[in-house]
Parts: sequence; C-alpha cells; structure tokens
Amino acid sequence: EKENPKPAKAEKAAPAKRGRGAKAEEEKKEEAKEEEEEVEEDEDLRKVIYKVCSESDLSTFTLRMVRDLLEKEHSVDVKAKKDLIRRYVDQFVADPAKAAEVVAGGAK
Repeated sequence: EKENPKPAKAEKAAPAKRGRGAKAEEEKKEEAKEEEEEVEEDEDLRKVIYKVCSESDLSTFTLRMVRDLLEKEHSVDVKAKKDLIRRYVDQFVADPAKAAEVVAGGAK
C-alpha cells in the first residue's frame, strides 16, 4: 500500500474568546466616558453663557456677540455648539433668576 506523502495537518487551537465581546465592551466604556465628558463640558458652557448674559445689557446684546465672546475668551468651538448656545441663551432670557442660581452654583 502507498503511504500518504502529506503529513497530517495539526488542528489549529481555537482562539481565546476575548475577541469581539471584550472589544465591544471597551468601546462602550470609552463612548460612555466621552459622553460624560461632553455633558460636563456642556454644563460648564451653560454656566459661562449664563454668566456672560447676566453681565450683558439684554436690550443690546445678540447671539452673535455671545458666540464671538465664547470663541475669543473661552476657546469654544461655536460652530459645533451653535444650537446649544442658542438654547442656553433662550433659557437665560426666559428665566434669569434661575440662571443666576446656576451661575452661583445652586440649581441645575
């Protein structure tokens, strides 16, 4: 009888089960951390906007003035935060007393 000239292939060991599950979990944690940091940044931005508004003459100031000031003095990317800036200015105008509490460190 003829012998098989090819040696038998060894079976590959199954890869460890760390792959997708662990990587996906790490990605979720990273995304959650980034979201938390963004929320903190947005909260800081809100306080700065409320402070700027409280120190301004509401009869003459504009959103453009607020955005310019945020960009120059606080290095805020106003293009990325334009809608958020508008919302916070609108909130301030609607309830300046509550905004003053936020600036002072009270209510959220």
